Amino acid sequence: NFRLIMIITGSIVGGLLLLVFMITLTVILLTLLNQSIGPRFAVKGEEGYLLVPLDSSDYSETTPTSNRPSIIGKPPTEVHAIEGQEVVLKVRFHGDPTPKLSWKQDGEEIDWENCSFMLKNGAIVFPYVEVAHSGEYEVTGSNDNGSESVSIVLTVYPETDLMAPLKEGVISSVRIPLEEFGQYVNNLRNNNNKLFREQFKVLYQCYTRMTN
Repeated sequence: NFRLIMIITGSIVGGLLLLVFMITLTVILLTLLNQSIGPRFAVKGEEGYLLVPLDSSDYSETTPTSNRPSIIGKPPTEVHAIEGQEVVLKVRFHGDPTPKLSWKQDGEEIDWENCSFMLKNGAIVFPYVEVAHSGEYEVTGSNDNGSESVSIVLTVYPETDLMAPLKEGVISSVRIPLEEFGQYVNNLRNNNNKLFREQFKVLYQCYTRMTN
């Protein structure tokens, strides 16, 4: 019996020593591995979480896409105006760090020394817009994580061209009896006719200018 007890005790002690040895070996291997690759942290990318070294130069490529510049809302694709009006072209961006904005007109850098242009809070302001300002304006928001661009086409009509918004070939002339004109206008407005509302707005602005 004593011999059996000694055998069992020896087996238990041997097992414990083997377990301690395996744990110690695992700790040593993990320490060596950590020293070779450096400290890391998890970053959520497009394909899931990635382990990225703290000093990795590739960090910008695995930065969450939410930090990239993105456009807030839906800016207009076209803006129509009559010369002499004040026009503001504004696009809002979100991102971290805060995106820096840059504008181009028809693919060329804008000359901010021209008194016709002003840059205010990232928006282009035309105090008195001119026909020469017509063109495609592209704004780019950029930060360390990427960039995003959008274009707005500005069309400026001469002040004397009261019917400029009536695009050639889009609307045909119609004769409306005077007593039915009010109902005709009301029907177009109720049908949410976008082109009609734009025309009416421009014509009303022209009328206001001529009567003031």
